[in-house]
Amino acid sequence: MLVVDDIAAIKGTGPINMAIGFFDGVHRGHQQVLRRLVDISRQVKGTPWVLTFDPHPLKIIRPQRAPRLLTSPSHKIRILDALGIHGMVFLNFDSRIRSLPPDDFLGRLLDTEGLETLVVGANWRFGFHGRGSSGRLARAATARGIRAEIIPPVIYRGIPISSTRIRSAVRSGHMLPAAAMLGRPYSILGKVVPGHHVAARLGWPTANVMPQNEAHPPNGVYAAWCLVERHLCAAAAYIGTAP
Repeated sequence: MLVVDDIAAIKGTGPINMAIGFFDGVHRGHQQVLRRLVDISRQVKGTPWVLTFDPHPLKIIRPQRAPRLLTSPSHKIRILDALGIHGMVFLNFDSRIRSLPPDDFLGRLLDTEGLETLVVGANWRFGFHGRGSSGRLARAATARGIRAEIIPPVIYRGIPISSTRIRSAVRSGHMLPAAAMLGRPYSILGKVVPGHHVAARLGWPTANVMPQNEAHPPNGVYAAWCLVERHLCAAAAYIGTAP
């Protein structure tokens, strides 16, 4: 997958088709947007791109309210790559991007060379104070001859799936509802770091993982699967401080 930090760096074979959003967790609602993007790209022999932001907008707008994220940028890249996305733009969400009026953001976006299609979720908002809506984007795109599709939310237990709902479920240890909304078990990506080998001396060697995810379930022991060098192993995952 190609990863760039500027819309101007987007390139590909054939028409450029793009989905936009933060996509934290890449849950079932996000997947519906992304699969539609990939389907369109196959139909028109184009290239599927995703435009997202880093850091989370609230870290700039209201740092005290910024959420603990379900997926780090590198974790997100892995998931989107598996879904067939060709490239990602990680726009640095800073005070300049924050203050852009919706029409200025749209103007920059719609000037993307080769852009043919935009796909967004129905609730996506953009521009200063979130004044831009998916409908506004669709109208502006259509006026420029660019196709725009707005994807409705996926419903779980009568309520639209959202990253906020999944974060709440994970924090509460409700891992089955979290998995149902994600479309897969909640996963933690991280590097194995050296420990004191206490468990190994007891006959139960462990791997100490420093997670990239900011959102964690409550401390405790969980049934888990561990993916190591493409091998999936049954595991017990302990979350907490060193005992």
